[in-house]
Formats: sequence, structure tokens, C-alpha cells
Amino acid sequence: MKIATRQYAKRQIAWIRNKTLPECKTTLKKRQQAQAFVLDATDLAQWNTDVRDRGIQLAKSFICGGELPSAKLLSARAAALLADVKDPGSMLAWKKHHCRVCSTDEVQVWLNGEDEYRQHMRSRRHRRNELCERKSRQAEQAADSARV
Repeated sequence: MKIATRQYAKRQIAWIRNKTLPECKTTLKKRQQAQAFVLDATDLAQWNTDVRDRGIQLAKSFICGGELPSAKLLSARAAALLADVKDPGSMLAWKKHHCRVCSTDEVQVWLNGEDEYRQHMRSRRHRRNELCERKSRQAEQAADSARV
């Protein structure tokens, strides 16, 4: 059960990082700004002060129209999560890539977006396929030169 809970938490964090935070970032140029706050709930002994009290304080400040603190200053975890927010413009420039080296007649390798493409190009599988392709090309050239 604990493993499933951790996996679910990781998926939630990924969703927030990849979907919610970039959407909040797009509103920064608009009149109505959305702001996301991250509260560190990793230490259960400190939950009342780190999460409950801070959350209530933020909600009261928001409702009263008061000054809200910088979201990155709430905790080190918040600063880390909010620092690497993807630029929403990069998602609009999303592109599908095809790897001709790793594709075969049976399997076509398609990669979604620049991040996945860069990761694939550094992968062991892609490098191994490149090496095999290079060796087969050299073997064909050697066989062609032997025929002549």
C-alpha cells in the first residue's frame, strides 16, 4: 500500500509541475494572476505549523486582499518545485520526432516533444542501435570494395 501511495504522490507532483504550474505562469502577464503555493508536508510532526497554519494564513491573506508572500520563500521544497517550471510556450511548440536509427520494419519509434527526444538520443538503446548501424555500413563498404 505504501508503494502505491508513493507512486500516486509522484504522479500528482508530475501533474502539478507539468500542467498546473505552467498554466499559472501564463497568467502572470494578465490582470488576474494565478499563484500556486507549495506547502511542505513531509514531516508529520510539523504538519500543524508547516501546512495547516500556513495554509490558513495564506487563505486569510487572499480573502482579505492582503499581500501574499512569495511562493518560493515558503520552504526549500517549494523553491525547488517552483524553480523548474516549464515555459508554457515550449509546450505550444511541441513536436513529434521519428528516430530512423531505432525504427525497424516492425516497430516505428516516435518521440513526443524535445525532452523525450533528447532523452532518447542519450539512451543506451539508441547508442547501441547507432553502433550496430555504423558497423553494418562499414561491413557493406568493405564487401563492396572487395568486389571491385
